[in-house]
Amino acid sequence: MSLLARQRGLALLVLLALFAMAAAYMLVSSLNQGSVALSLAKSDRNRAAMQEAKAALIAWAASETLQGANFQPGRLPCPDRDNNGKADSTCTTVASRLGRLPYKTLGIGELRDASGELLWYAVSDNFRTGANIINSDTQGTLSISGLAPASNVIAVVLAPGTRLGDQDRSPGGATCNTKTQPCNTAANYLEDINGDANVDDYVAKIENLTGPVVASLFNDQLLAITHQDLFSIVEPMVAGWIGNDIVGQYIYNGDTSLTDSSKQWSDDSSQRNKSRYFDAWGGFPFAAPFANPGTSSFTGQATPTPIYEGLLPVVDTLSYQWSSGNVVQTGGSGSISSFDCAPTIATKLRCSITSSGSNSAPKFRMSGTVNNVGRSFVQLPRLSDVSTIPPGSISGTRSLSGSLTSAGAGIVMFDATMPFSSGGTTITVIIKNDNLITSPLISPTDPFAGWFTTNEWHKFTYYAVSPGYAPGGGGACSTTSSPKCLTVNNLATTPNNDKRAILILAGPSLNGNARPSSVVTDYLEGKNAITAQDIVTGNYTFQTVLGTVSSTGVAINDRVIVVAP
Repeated sequence: MSLLARQRGLALLVLLALFAMAAAYMLVSSLNQGSVALSLAKSDRNRAAMQEAKAALIAWAASETLQGANFQPGRLPCPDRDNNGKADSTCTTVASRLGRLPYKTLGIGELRDASGELLWYAVSDNFRTGANIINSDTQGTLSISGLAPASNVIAVVLAPGTRLGDQDRSPGGATCNTKTQPCNTAANYLEDINGDANVDDYVAKIENLTGPVVASLFNDQLLAITHQDLFSIVEPMVAGWIGNDIVGQYIYNGDTSLTDSSKQWSDDSSQRNKSRYFDAWGGFPFAAPFANPGTSSFTGQATPTPIYEGLLPVVDTLSYQWSSGNVVQTGGSGSISSFDCAPTIATKLRCSITSSGSNSAPKFRMSGTVNNVGRSFVQLPRLSDVSTIPPGSISGTRSLSGSLTSAGAGIVMFDATMPFSSGGTTITVIIKNDNLITSPLISPTDPFAGWFTTNEWHKFTYYAVSPGYAPGGGGACSTTSSPKCLTVNNLATTPNNDKRAILILAGPSLNGNARPSSVVTDYLEGKNAITAQDIVTGNYTFQTVLGTVSSTGVAINDRVIVVAP
């Protein structure tokens, strides 16, 4: 064979080898691309499932309907540790706060990752069912390496992925419990510290592994629930509940059918409103001076300078004592010829009333002054708190009402008619004020307000009242002249300048300062911080959150609840 032929044959062999190498490269490249695409698809599917779980958990934390009894805004359910889809009733230990997602408790269907495994879930000790106090300043206790934020995480959702290494997920495996359900041991699903049921630490990335685990033996995927995630949903709901449960039930309601003097405070619960302060007293109490909510007494201040804005006056340690009494005739036949009133004990006012004249049945008003009523939220006495000697002396229409004095006292007024007499008679009327000290607004066991007090939301609730509706203010305010009404910018409804009283729910601190604090700007922003403590000098303007930035360009997270327009 010639040299030229041999060279041509060699070139052909080289060319074929190159073609083979290129084909192999293309095949491997195609397989790698397919593997990457499959991995990305699994990751996307996991993330979608975890996002759905996260949304369901946050919705449960913000839902009174889903939580049912013992409602606590921000509370999260315990994990499911016995594979029935329901949250365990308690989870006080670290180990018990890691388990499967309680999908039945959340009101959703099963959520599985791309490998077909049920999602896992861990909850912070501070947010679990049974936690004592949950509010805007409550911090998470979980930490996650390789995922921002790294600390103060409230909860984490985990996609366990396929079985790796010597993990045993069979119902009766040697390293599992003997239950007939799939194995409940976290280490058989989660790798590295994620599977350690004795710590509140988790790891999200291979480079952050703490143990001798190689990359091929780690496939957990994590999604955190942060403070911002949870409270961006919970806080608007809390503001709404304050409007319904606190204001609507116990402070003010514009439905005049609920405030008929012949029905309010009656002993028939179907005919009685729910002890609304304004309905009882015709105004609102003085505010407590703004101070560190961690140490404040939450007592309204009447003297030496009345306070019209500050902390909500939810004090429960004041005494309410009668200081004087009076009787005046308001109509009817005959006349009230004499009366003698005096407190028999601190909580009872006793008046002896004598009528005279033929066919006498005079109408009368018996009144008495009770101290501290305008410095706190208290109830008016009920008709069952009124008795007579002899018993049953008064029949017909009876009613109780109240008013407030500039000194911070309350005046209780009882209207009735003396028994008919041909020549006059004497009766004794006794009014107890025991119910004054049991206002539901400040009761941790009250079915409406209990969550508010127990979780210390009052420490984040700023309060302002127009001087015209404060004790002794006359019961009126104006948009143009003194005493002026309050103005709230950014409200969704108009007018915005006719408000008698408002509450402001302060969001998490935006300036980064620690709370509780005695500095109002650690709680309020924008006009709310400027106005603070300034109503007395004529600054009546506040603002509520509009998105995340106010119309003035100042970031705020304050939410205004209008108490009374």
